[in-house]
Amino acid sequence: MRAAFIFITLFFGLAACAGLQRLASPLSPRSIEPLSILFTANRYGAIETSHATLKPLGGVQREWNLAHKWLKSAMGESLFLASGTTFVPPPKDFDLRQKELYLHRATYLVEALNKMPLSALSPSLEDFGLGRQPLMDALKAAKFQLVSSNLYDTQSRRPLFNTYLHYRHEGVEIYVLGITAPPSSAYARDPSIFTLSPREAVATVLEIIPHDEDRLVILLSNVNEKERENLMREFPELHIVLGADRESTTTFNAKQWTGSTLYLNPQADGKALSLMELELKKPIVSFYNPSQASNTGDLRPLWQARLQSVFKELESLSPKSDQRETLLKRKKEYEDYYRRLLSIPTELTEAAIPFRSTTTELDDDHQLPENELTELLKRYRESIPKPRMSSVKKTVQEALPLNAGPSISPAIPKKK
Repeated sequence: MRAAFIFITLFFGLAACAGLQRLASPLSPRSIEPLSILFTANRYGAIETSHATLKPLGGVQREWNLAHKWLKSAMGESLFLASGTTFVPPPKDFDLRQKELYLHRATYLVEALNKMPLSALSPSLEDFGLGRQPLMDALKAAKFQLVSSNLYDTQSRRPLFNTYLHYRHEGVEIYVLGITAPPSSAYARDPSIFTLSPREAVATVLEIIPHDEDRLVILLSNVNEKERENLMREFPELHIVLGADRESTTTFNAKQWTGSTLYLNPQADGKALSLMELELKKPIVSFYNPSQASNTGDLRPLWQARLQSVFKELESLSPKSDQRETLLKRKKEYEDYYRRLLSIPTELTEAAIPFRSTTTELDDDHQLPENELTELLKRYRESIPKPRMSSVKKTVQEALPLNAGPSISPAIPKKK
């Protein structure tokens, strides 16, 4: 029992030291102008307010109002970023027969994002369910930048978009990467496009960009929760990971994976907008938020007790026990989680970067005032013709029983 106690004490001592070392810096940290990041994920073609629920949400008119309100009051300079499937409906709603309608809507959505104004977008492979050339044609009007670290042309082996974007902010080099997950089977797969694995794509870009302490690396993503966690675990160089797939658990405010890694995945379908404000310092070492710090402080003793319990169970088992392998696996998971908790600062240190984060639903509170996108939505609605029956169809309908009628094909929008 005494040996187990010594082992436990030694482990926690080493883990604590490892956590403190993450917060140490060879250079004296220097505060610089803050940076604000606006973010939305997995829009899925949403341009108008959705009335599918009792509480209507979303719509680019409302998003414009909230975005510009935040852009006026946010701290320092701002980046407005978006990730994930943007121009096609979600898998359950996607109908290839409506492709022309989706393309028509995509042209208006590009115009709306230009007015937002969006800084950068990372498209998903699902967006190419519209067809590669039609989507690329629609994106020609984009004033925002496009980034994808793992979308490549099959024949030329060249990337379809920038594999990363570079911004400079008061001596901090900001790098924005983008990755896409494999598409749902609901969308057609274009053989002219291939994707690097998320891991390979991130590793390739991180190898290219300069390695220094004054860089802030942001990953735009629509991979699932497990893939995202694997990336954050393998690449501690990723400071902020924005977005995950549609099925991932919503995180309304930024969460800390480690002291130096934040992640955020807001509500999909264009129903919410997120804001993250960073009081930047050089070099980039760790982040601090009072609520995260409080939560971490509460969790540490709980997980320490759990880990100690596993150690005791292991000590009581015979070396050949069937339960031993299960307990060793659990011990490894607990150790990894506890180390991450130790890396998160529970007090504001000289090196830590304070941050705040909020995600706001686009509800009725953001409907007014009317803005640039009010007129765009009006033009969009008017551009979609109402289904009309020809005189021949009317004649046929008159001859049919009252409960019968001709089927009407989906309306095709007029060309602009």
